[in-house]
Amino acid sequence: MRFTKLDFLTIAGLLLVGACSPRTVDATGTGGSGGKATGTGATGGSFLSPGPGGLDPCPTVCDDFPAAPVIDGATPEAAKVFAGNKTGQGTGPCIVEPESGALIPFNWLRPRFRWLPVPGQTLFELRIKADKQKNELVVLTTNTQWTMPEALWKTVGRNIRGATLEVSVRGAAEPSGTPTGATTASLVIAPVAAEGSIVYWTTKGTDAFDGSNTELQGFEAGTEEILTVLQPPQVEQTTGDWNPTITQPVKCVGCHSSTPDGLYVGFTAQPPWGNVLAGVKPAIAGKKPEFMTTFAVEALSQKQLGIMTFSNAFWKPGQHVAVSPYGDDEDEGLSPTKLVWFDLEATAAGEGKAWGVLARTGDTRSAGAPDWSHDGMNIVYTSTRVQTTGRIGGSEPKHSAPAEADLYVVPFNNRQGGPAMPLMGAAEANANECYPDFSPDDKLVAFNRIPVGISTYDQPQAEVYVVPSKGGQATRLTANDPVACSGGKSPGVKNSWAKWAPNVGRAGQDEYYWITFSSDRVGGKPQLFLAAVVKSGDTIRTYPAVYMWNQPATTGNHTPAWDAFILTE
Repeated sequence: MRFTKLDFLTIAGLLLVGACSPRTVDATGTGGSGGKATGTGATGGSFLSPGPGGLDPCPTVCDDFPAAPVIDGATPEAAKVFAGNKTGQGTGPCIVEPESGALIPFNWLRPRFRWLPVPGQTLFELRIKADKQKNELVVLTTNTQWTMPEALWKTVGRNIRGATLEVSVRGAAEPSGTPTGATTASLVIAPVAAEGSIVYWTTKGTDAFDGSNTELQGFEAGTEEILTVLQPPQVEQTTGDWNPTITQPVKCVGCHSSTPDGLYVGFTAQPPWGNVLAGVKPAIAGKKPEFMTTFAVEALSQKQLGIMTFSNAFWKPGQHVAVSPYGDDEDEGLSPTKLVWFDLEATAAGEGKAWGVLARTGDTRSAGAPDWSHDGMNIVYTSTRVQTTGRIGGSEPKHSAPAEADLYVVPFNNRQGGPAMPLMGAAEANANECYPDFSPDDKLVAFNRIPVGISTYDQPQAEVYVVPSKGGQATRLTANDPVACSGGKSPGVKNSWAKWAPNVGRAGQDEYYWITFSSDRVGGKPQLFLAAVVKSGDTIRTYPAVYMWNQPATTGNHTPAWDAFILTE
């Protein structure tokens, strides 16, 4: 997916028009080269607008948390159940949200607290305390979850950036049961924001080629509303054989990548697996780019293409280029797949004009799932024995077979390619690595790691790692691990398809990166999670995952892209 320097976004996610190269944001919202971001919160107001005390309205003691308990479904008498019984007896509820120690942007979704009760418990006491808060927030509820009110979160998120929320939950049987002991967790509020919008593939049924079962949905960072972004019938570009007259409407929009301007997605449509570009901004939803020529459409209509990637270094008027795998249309990817460029403004048809092969000297295996660096210099891809249409391992039923897979890097070199080299730390002999993604500053690469000897496709054993883009020691994300008391365990919950947010936040010497990925740890359906990676010099720290509770839990939500998408007018 293409993560560029963003058009300026409001900190809660409303997009304004800005520049296009990697950008960092420090703790006060000052862009590395783009001035100060002071946008509105999810419902108005500003996370960064100065209050009576400047950027921090309560520099000493805040009274955001009310002194009296919050009653949520319980009765005021519920306080008596927990009063005078500070320690309680037995095991407390299992806190599954937040995963203890998680780190979130200060402009993120208002926190939700959720727990699994001990059998028989019907009444709960939730306590939240934080530095600088005069009061401890107490919630008495008969529910097994509680979400902080939006108005309160806007204030708290601004006032305690960089602080930790200490969370505890006790349960009891109403009305006179003895409370359990407290289960504790913590949630860290980062001093920086996340930007951009997340667009993901959602599936409602089992037939992925039924246009009524799949669509792209999305939301802007910090907002709760899920928007329908693109449905298959909206897609203007048809796909088909080399002959542009042999085409068919798009039935499936799945594994997608974003263009650097946030206006379009590129994806591989249903068989014969040609590539398609379609608008996601409401005014151009489904439309192909105006600059795309008929020669470019012909080139993208070839069979056995794969996941496209773009770079903002090659995304400007007169120069719109895509890179994609290119397979053999006769054997469904069993022959080595090439890595090719497509000139989307081509003025003539054919190889060398509308498209061409990138040399990968030293690598004779197939190339799959490429990602192009933001500076346009390098492409990281999966070098594998067999791949087709982005599936590492081949097509049905061949994609279920084990396939060797390592990450390689090749220079773009003005469409010429060059030496293809293994990415040290992500080309291990005792593991398979696939689905890479450059961080917005090109310093890191996120990828999936899977044990050897098993299929890489839709694999429950998949886990997410990060590695320096120049090679080095790979770091396993703490976010792979579900809460222990929930019963889930990784490997085994299908952590996959990690994509970086389009901005890097900076506070002091720390650089904050945000990642989204999908996991089956909640209810057996793919769901989206947020994770933090903090870089201090050469030291990388990772944090537990945060569930995006605004997504519909009844559908499969996966293969996200996180970029400067424009989802609202």
